[in-house]
Formats: sequence, C-alpha cells, structure tokens
Amino acid sequence: MNTIDLVQAAAMLGAHPETVRIKAKAGELPGRKVGKRWMFSVVALQRYLSGEWIPRVVQGEHVEEVKTCRSTNGVEVQTGITGFPRRMAVQSYKAALAPVNKEQAQEFYDRLKVDLWNQARLGHKPRYTWNDAVVRYVAEREGIASLETSKTHLRWLDQHLSGVQLRDIDRNRIDALAHIKRMEPRVIQTRNGPKKLGRNVSAGTVNRVIGVLKAVLNAAAEWEWVDRVPRTKKTKVVSRRIRWLTLEEAERLLAELPTHLADMAQFSLETGLRRANVTGLQWSQVDLVRRVAWIHPDQAKARKAITVPLSDTAIAVLRRQRAKKRKPEYVESVFVYHGKPVYQTVTAAWTKACKRAGIRDFRWHDLRHTWASWHVQRGTPLQVLKELGGWETLEMVQRYAHLSADHLARWVQPHTQVVDLQTAAG
Repeated sequence: MNTIDLVQAAAMLGAHPETVRIKAKAGELPGRKVGKRWMFSVVALQRYLSGEWIPRVVQGEHVEEVKTCRSTNGVEVQTGITGFPRRMAVQSYKAALAPVNKEQAQEFYDRLKVDLWNQARLGHKPRYTWNDAVVRYVAEREGIASLETSKTHLRWLDQHLSGVQLRDIDRNRIDALAHIKRMEPRVIQTRNGPKKLGRNVSAGTVNRVIGVLKAVLNAAAEWEWVDRVPRTKKTKVVSRRIRWLTLEEAERLLAELPTHLADMAQFSLETGLRRANVTGLQWSQVDLVRRVAWIHPDQAKARKAITVPLSDTAIAVLRRQRAKKRKPEYVESVFVYHGKPVYQTVTAAWTKACKRAGIRDFRWHDLRHTWASWHVQRGTPLQVLKELGGWETLEMVQRYAHLSADHLARWVQPHTQVVDLQTAAG
C-alpha cells in the first residue's frame, strides 16, 4: 500500500486525526487533499518519522511574505482553531510553525527523533501542545450551548498558549494568565467600535476564562495526554444583589422606550424569556388560541424545551406585531423593526430611555430577574418558577427565595411581651 487515508495516517503517527489534518494543511506533514479526502504517502510518513522529511514553514515578519504550503495544492489556508482573521492566525501560529533556519531545524528534528524513539521503545507519551488539545476539545463539544462562549475565551488564551506543550502549563503560568486577564480594561461594543470603560474586567470574567483553560486540561487528562492538572484557586467573587424593577419603575421605562423595544421589553416582563429567545421568536412557536408559546431545546440554555404560558398582556403584545410589515425573508419573525428582526436590544435608545426614566445600572437581562422577582413576591412556588423559567436546577432559582418570607412567617412568634411605653411612663 503506497498511500493511506487520514485515519490510517493518524494511527501510524499515534496522533488524533484532526491534529494530523491541521498539520498536513499547514504543511507540517507530507499529505495532500484529493477531492474531499486527505491522502498520505507511507514512504513520506516514514521519512517524517525518521526526521528526514523537512516541512515547509512560515517565514517572514509580514503576512505578505507568507508562502503557500505545498500540501494544500497552492491554496492559502486560514490557520487557528476558532476562525481568527488570517493576519492574527499567521502571527499566532508562527511560533508553532517554526523553526525558520537550518540550526533550529536540526535541533527540532533531533528532538523529534528522541521523542519518537522514547515513544516506541520506552512507552513515553507524545508531547501534545495546547493547540492539539483545543482542536479535540472543540470537536468533542460540538452542539453544546456554551461552546461559542468558550470559543471566545479560547481565542484570548490562544494569544498566550499557542504552541505551548501541555506539560509546560503549570500553576505559575495559569496564575500569570489570570493576572493578565485581571488587568485588562472592560470593553463594550458601540456603533463607533469598541469602547474601554474606566474599570478592569470582573473577577467572574477571570474565573470563566481560567475555567475554560482548566476544562481543556481536565479533558487532556481524561485522554491521558497529561498526568495531572495543576490545582488553582478561584478568584473570590462578591455576589451582586439581584437587580429588579418595581412596577412603577417598569411602567416608566416602557413609556420612554421606542415602540419596538417597548413591546419586546414588555413581552420579556410577562414571560421571563431570555433576550435571544425573544429576538429569535418565530410565529411557528406561538399558538394564540391555546395562549402558549414554546422554546425548542436547541434554543434553550439548558437544552430542554420550555413551555411558555401567555398572559393577556403577552397576547396583546403579540397581536400588535401581526400588523407590522416584514421583508419576505423575515415573515416568520415575531419582533421586527423596519421589516427586519431585532437582534440588538441594548442600544443608545435603551440607554437614553433608562436615563430619562431615572433607572440606573439596569441591563436587558435584568428584565428576566424582574419577572422572577415579581413571581416570588406574589407567592409562586420556587419549583413552579423553575419550570416557567426553564432553569436547569433549583439552585438557580434559590437566589430569588429571599424576596418571599411567607414560608417563614409561621415560625416567627414573639419572644418578649409588647410594652406600651406611654402607658408605662404614665
């Protein structure tokens, strides 16, 4: 057999197929794409294992100097695991694609020979890099609701860990990354581009980034790519109070918002749906006769279907949407503005409306907190609220429990006798 496919090549090299594909695509392995399949020469792979095959490497300091890899049929490819722009990808992976001179090449292949010998004769584990682990981690979690958020953190981590061997990611490196993240200014997106705020990112943000890093390392430990994962401490996060509006505040806010945002905000206050579920709501998910809407499992954060009973107010809001004109491709979207779906809710109009209504420190997601808080204050059992809100665990709902003390009232009895001070003084 002169040629083998991707899976066979991965078995021959003792690596994950996705890692082999990426390395071949980058020109680090002798392979070529035939149609939709990657094919590899057995002789070339043997030369690679013996250190006799020298790959093409990215050289030069500018993107314009980068040459195409010979294993990609002359087509320039975008490297990186999460879709970086080409310039960032080349810069980020330049270290991984080194060496760039003869001396470094010799050193690299001498080390490779030793590694291969140790793997074959002594049973030593291959030296996997951060890039290898991320590729497999992302592939195995396809379809998970939080994956896109994890990719955002992985893009940030790639700046600091691209090409680093997993065994070199120790406690000191993780603590250093946490410190770097903690010193970053908080940034918001505006119509004029990113805008830096006058404070750094929160402790919760730092914990989430390091949490994704640890998740990749824990997965690598399960794959037996590393022997152990460094133990670290989470940054202490001060629990914020739940921000919710009184009925009077909510009415003021709705009066100040433009019509399309006011309808969406009022619908959120009536149903407790998350922003993405409101902006992405389709008429096929609404039954006005049965007075119910539903969120499909792939749209829900907990990946479970949510049944949404509709109040009289919610029904009225939906009926107002029927009369709005829509572009042909958006006829199924419930909430539209100028014929198109509304995806961005926290706009300048939202900020100005909050200011005019005298409401500070209030996010769109706080409408959901307001809905839940009103329910608890009206006596809705927490288990029922959990089902209505689509929360995965009762613990998530427990944060609203302090707003209702009805279940505690019967245990509160006077410990001392009530004394009328005026009568006692007379």
